Amino acid sequence: MKIRGFVFLAWAAAATLWGSPLDDARQALNDGLPQVAIHKLTQNDGKWPAAGDQAAADLLLGEALIAAGRPAESLAPLSRLPANNLAAKFWMAEAYAALAQPEKALPLYQAAAGAKDLAAKAAIGQSRMLKKLWRVGDALAVLQARAKAVPGEEDVALEIAEQSLDAGDIAGAAAALAGVQALSPTANYLRGRVLFDQGEVSQAQAVLETITVCPARFVAGRDIALAACEMHFQEPVEAEKILESFIEENAALPGLAEVFSALDRVYAGQTSASSSELRRWSEDSSDLLRAGYGVFYLARNEARTGNAERSRQLYAEFLAKYPGNPLGLVARSELAASFLAEGQAREALALLESESGGQAAFLRGKAQAALGLPREAMESFLEAAESGSLEREALLNASLCGMLAGVPESKNEGVTRLRALADGATVVSRFEYLSAMHRAAQRDPDAGKRLAEIAGSDSPHAVQARLALAEWDALRLDYPAAREQLRRVSTQDSPNPLVQERAAALAVFVADTGEPESETEVKRLAAEFLKDHPDSAFVPEIHLKLGEMYFRRGDYLAARGEFGQIAEKFPSSPLAEKAVFLTARAMERSMDSKTILEAVPLYESVAATGGPLASRARLAQAMLFNALKRPKDALGVFDKILESKPEPELRYTALTEAGETHFSQGPEDPANYERAIATWKLVAEDSGAPRTWTNQAWFRIGEAYEKLNQSDAALDAYYTVVSQGPKEASGGAEPEYFWYYKAGFEAGTLLEERKLWKEAIAVYEKISTIDGPRAGEAADRIKKLRLANFIWED
Repeated sequence: MKIRGFVFLAWAAAATLWGSPLDDARQALNDGLPQVAIHKLTQNDGKWPAAGDQAAADLLLGEALIAAGRPAESLAPLSRLPANNLAAKFWMAEAYAALAQPEKALPLYQAAAGAKDLAAKAAIGQSRMLKKLWRVGDALAVLQARAKAVPGEEDVALEIAEQSLDAGDIAGAAAALAGVQALSPTANYLRGRVLFDQGEVSQAQAVLETITVCPARFVAGRDIALAACEMHFQEPVEAEKILESFIEENAALPGLAEVFSALDRVYAGQTSASSSELRRWSEDSSDLLRAGYGVFYLARNEARTGNAERSRQLYAEFLAKYPGNPLGLVARSELAASFLAEGQAREALALLESESGGQAAFLRGKAQAALGLPREAMESFLEAAESGSLEREALLNASLCGMLAGVPESKNEGVTRLRALADGATVVSRFEYLSAMHRAAQRDPDAGKRLAEIAGSDSPHAVQARLALAEWDALRLDYPAAREQLRRVSTQDSPNPLVQERAAALAVFVADTGEPESETEVKRLAAEFLKDHPDSAFVPEIHLKLGEMYFRRGDYLAARGEFGQIAEKFPSSPLAEKAVFLTARAMERSMDSKTILEAVPLYESVAATGGPLASRARLAQAMLFNALKRPKDALGVFDKILESKPEPELRYTALTEAGETHFSQGPEDPANYERAIATWKLVAEDSGAPRTWTNQAWFRIGEAYEKLNQSDAALDAYYTVVSQGPKEASGGAEPEYFWYYKAGFEAGTLLEERKLWKEAIAVYEKISTIDGPRAGEAADRIKKLRLANFIWED
């Protein structure tokens, strides 16, 4: 008993010394030890002796759990408190705010405003939630109302200053800080920001440098501001050090994304910014968030320094390894822009088809327009126009794409919105000119009236409109009106020799009525032009016009002479390739079989240039011999090409087309399908051939086997494409998706026709795992097959 008595007395003495468990928990929380407070409270949960202690403990436990970074757990004890407990509502609001659920936090903060001791904090919390919900004006109004009702609350004033700064209201932030006496880190941070924005950079730097112990949420902002000061004083190396130090030492603090962005701006201002730190962070797997930002900004820096291919590889790596990074959409947009710059519109579109946002929509519109999809491009540009910075350019593009898609101007939303812009007059005038030109190209009866209105106005496009109106009048066979417009251009509008030169060139074209009697005038005007402007850039066009005129009337020999002038005298002209091509076309129409055959090497020369007409030249060869029903001759041309050991692309083209020639003869003799297969296998089994060619060859082989009723062999050919995948073994080239998916879906269809549902699903599953443009389609096909045939995983 004595021992027990001693223990009791000792416990009582300790209780007297330390206070009640509730007081001890509160003291631990005040001392910055929320885990200790949580332990004390949970040890006594349900054992509180005094009335009301359990409610006080639940409230304190909720607060401690929030302080310990466990907001979700705080909701349970706080929910046990009565509905009229305003303090509980406040802490539940804090919990939901920490859980990024502003829509739940907001009404709780509003309710807690009735608690006198928490009213200021509730107002601040309410304001922050409104800001999170993009109600910026309402957010500031709540704070201003509180400041008016209870003047002198510095926490409220500081919040007003911070939100005013974020909104770009420097004067408002300065006014809010004017009544703040505190020299706290928060106050000094905000003062430094205001001073910098007011142009007092030296004072701003001095104030910011006094902040040695900074609130976590302001550390990034302070360092960004200090770096901005260094950049103002043209000290980019010092700015780099500040920002790189934050990324190296404080990457776990809020604001990492903003610091990386600031560092990128510093790098962008230098001619040869080093990528060493970015490369090191990108390879550091111990901090995946930092590594992700490192890869992204390394990709951007590579693009800035001209290494576009390496940049694209890094963007692709970023998207593959860090799918949840907030810069994912920006990476897709920048990668798509890089593809567009390289003329790879299809690849750009594949990246952006399902993305939203102004920049993504704008780039998607550009890709769709490049692919000849004006209506889809119009919708994308209209979406992009919702972004203020892109509005004018996006609306102009939307208007033009709507025009190209045949949307009437009265229903063209882009035009309507463009006209409503306060500063849109210049852009509207450009659209009106281009619209009139498009109408003229479409032979719209209203085009002349539109062009005449522009030609007679003070539009900056009036001169071009008169030139276009002359051409329009000529198209309507109103030659006097056309000549009158040309006289106005050459004499009245401008003494500019370039304008006169363009008018003289245009006169040659508008003089051609298509009737034989106009040829004399065309030739006269052409001769005058060639005499007066021998060095004009339009000289090749004049020869081309004369050649086309002769070609039209069937004088192929004279046409060849004009086309030959271009090829001989202007070999670097953009029209030179077309001239050679048309020379071959003229030779095709000769009655002399020898002359016809002489067109073949001309087509070959065009194809060998790799220019825009190369594929047409190759196709023209095949069509020429096929039209003559001489497939052996067509194959002979391919043999000659192959015997010359051409560069790989031309070799693959020749083999593929030769296979097509065999394939087309299959209905007459099925053995030709076998010959086609053998020819295509020379491409398919070439280890050095790119996927674009091997996948296409295997797909065509599969088609040939289907013609031979050898479905197993066809399936094997299609599956070869699926199994080797769309990517090169080396991983360097871009993936080949077109033939890959075509083969995959054809294989699946063959299996479905044989009711081999599981095998078909297996094929679709394989192609759906590839992150390509038709992966979603394959996944949908799997779902339909499973539902239709009751096939489910065990």
